[in-house]
Amino acid sequence: MTRNSVCIVLLLSLFCLVPTSDAQKYGAVCFPDGGHPDWQLWIASLDGFCFHYPPIYKPVRANSKVFALAQELRPQARLLFWLTNKPFKLEELGSLTPSGEAPEPMQLGGLTFYYSGSGGDQVGYSDHYFLNLRGKLLHIEVDDPYIDNPSSDDTKDSVQEILKTFRTF
Repeated sequence: MTRNSVCIVLLLSLFCLVPTSDAQKYGAVCFPDGGHPDWQLWIASLDGFCFHYPPIYKPVRANSKVFALAQELRPQARLLFWLTNKPFKLEELGSLTPSGEAPEPMQLGGLTFYYSGSGGDQVGYSDHYFLNLRGKLLHIEVDDPYIDNPSSDDTKDSVQEILKTFRTF
């Protein structure tokens, strides 16, 4: 009986995270290479993108404008995703970074993200990734707990692995 209960809970949680119709509809795009078997899938069907995230993260807030993931063991370490109504303008991205400098292009998973680390005297500020999503600005902020150093290497590595799974449709 307990084993059946666990199976039912697991199946229900999968259906709650990814509605069957969305998973079937966008499966070819969101699972091009089978993905990571233990990672969860987030599908933003209205905004036309999806990505996978590892089990060290859990969704903590999702609404029509912002989706956030928090690390389970360090809930103050968060990734915030929000699609703005602003048009994507490469020349204006610097104004959105703590340093005021233009972010550097970075190829991840076949897409070009623009990355701005806290760097130099900007210790304590979040790292930022920007993506041109069909002419709109998708902003991804890595808000890791800071003591004396910017985002930990583990967090930076996991964020880049997540962004490699990012797909648009």
